[in-house]
Amino acid sequence: MAKMTVRTSVVAVNAKVFKWLRESAGYSIEEITDIIKPKINLKELEERNEDIKLPLSTIKKLAKLYKRQVGCFFFPTVPEDEKEIKLTYYRMVGLEPVELKLGTEEAKKIYLAYRRARYYQSIIEDISEEGEGEEKKGKVEEEKEERRYSLTDDPEACSNKERERFEKERPDLMKGTHEKVLKNLRDLLADNAIYTLQFDLPLDMIRGFSLTQKPYILVINKNDSPTGKIFTLLHEYAHILLRLNEDIICSNMELLSNNNDNYKRTNNIKDIEIWCNRFAAAFLLPYKHIHNELLRYRKEPYRQLLERLSKNYKASTLAVAYRILNMRPDPIIQDRLLALQDEIRADIENIRIEAIQNIKKVEETYIFTWEDIPPSPVPLKSNYNR
Repeated sequence: MAKMTVRTSVVAVNAKVFKWLRESAGYSIEEITDIIKPKINLKELEERNEDIKLPLSTIKKLAKLYKRQVGCFFFPTVPEDEKEIKLTYYRMVGLEPVELKLGTEEAKKIYLAYRRARYYQSIIEDISEEGEGEEKKGKVEEEKEERRYSLTDDPEACSNKERERFEKERPDLMKGTHEKVLKNLRDLLADNAIYTLQFDLPLDMIRGFSLTQKPYILVINKNDSPTGKIFTLLHEYAHILLRLNEDIICSNMELLSNNNDNYKRTNNIKDIEIWCNRFAAAFLLPYKHIHNELLRYRKEPYRQLLERLSKNYKASTLAVAYRILNMRPDPIIQDRLLALQDEIRADIENIRIEAIQNIKKVEETYIFTWEDIPPSPVPLKSNYNR
């Protein structure tokens, strides 16, 4: 009996498309080279921009690996609306850029989450276009434009304005359990066409990210602590309010861009992150509230005070500590505040270490750096009414 020969279909894939699919899934050239049979010089083919000829069976295997449809491999070019994720992220302590290498499990998870967020964004956009009348859309657009801020604005004043607006819509906004507060914030943001998703992400590398082009999407880390989720949500909301028009993957990752004026003014991504951090901290811990707490509990040991404020204001002890460090003294609380700031400075590293040791309660460890801590403050006139 004659031996049957099985023919395998071979297809040509555009090199740029192949590279885009590989990198957007977080895979390195070495990993994919080991999968492809027979062996080819994949790196050379990608660099020379030549069509990559592969058996259809291999294409199907790669599609499953990348979590893509097979049809994506047949695109003539990379879709124009696809954005490149730049591989720079910021570690938990400090904001020094470190390369996030393709081929790591962290890269694969982060890229997949970004793609999923973009997918949900496209669905929301389609639904909005079909379901909203022009009158409603116009009203929403007008309202959003009124709430645009810049890096030259005081983040504390901006946060006060946003919190007052939110509390008018929902007086019990910050009352109840952490889960209740998080739900309140998510619901209010959704009412303003800003949608929140939770994904399973490596907590030691990324806290959340935002898609800052309409429709707006905020992503928080499913594995984060309750206080971490709330802070990250407000931090990412601050990115939306800044309207940098760049998708921002935060903490510990940033999509840097030199193409927008706001970024050029600072020439430093740390300025953007610090602005968002201070916005979130001031939203959770308003100056007037903390001022009154310091008056009420003048004799309370500072560690006990931090724990009290953390519990009452749905913020981590580390966030509370840095908020107090950044408060400007006024004559009414000057002595108490300056003494607290001295105690916190002497103990801040212990607070940070405690947060890192329990990864399930990482809190806002990544959020603050020593650049955020002002020098010993000079007594000022009263800021109580600011």
